[in-house]
Amino acid sequence: MVAYAEGIANEAEDLVHPITFGTNPFYELELFNLQRISFAVSDNPFMKTDTSRFYPEIHIVSGKGELLSTIGPEKRQDSRFSASEYCENFRDDKLKINDDRKVKLTLGDFNDKDTMMILTVRSFEGKFDA
Repeated sequence: MVAYAEGIANEAEDLVHPITFGTNPFYELELFNLQRISFAVSDNPFMKTDTSRFYPEIHIVSGKGELLSTIGPEKRQDSRFSASEYCENFRDDKLKINDDRKVKLTLGDFNDKDTMMILTVRSFEGKFDA
């Protein structure tokens, strides 16, 4: 391990990490009893603006690394994943403090076991007048 750290310090090009992992015969995450999941964000309730600052996006990637789709405010739904969608203002008006946004995913839409879902929070950095 010391030789590896020294190699990093000396910017050696032929370094091999001393810890290696074999092939895992198990899935990394199994969700047997879940049918749906949601990923939600909201803005600061004490600082109201005309434009929402944060919004969620889900990037669906195949096992081969191909971007299959992005679901978010610019593309609210995809015909290949028809039960999954982007939603806004989904809370009851009496219960909500600020505007919420979420992406609902129906796990039955994703039949390929190698499909990856990358959850990201995008930020709108608008210019505000002082």
